[in-house]
Amino acid sequence: MTIWNETFLNKIRTYWKGMIDKIQLQTGESTWTDLEMVEKTIEGNAITVFCRVPDVQFTAVNIRVIDTDGDVAGATPESIAKTSNDTFYITFKFSLKQIEGE
Repeated sequence: MTIWNETFLNKIRTYWKGMIDKIQLQTGESTWTDLEMVEKTIEGNAITVFCRVPDVQFTAVNIRVIDTDGDVAGATPESIAKTSNDTFYITFKFSLKQIEGE
């Protein structure tokens, strides 16, 4: 059974999009680097965040999302190796959808 209508879910997606303040990569044991958020959009049922990665070489071991209150909203282990000083971009998609039958 589903209870939420799409209008309400879109409001929640918009609210969550506004609550994402930073996306950070952990590039050492305790060093967190802010990514430059270029754009935040809602595409279908997902919040999409397009980020510019710093112009330095690094290996990241974790990613986390910081909300506008400064709290860690979520984190995940992720290995990303950047082996050149070239600029590159990374896109994050966070789906928010209703699952039927639970």
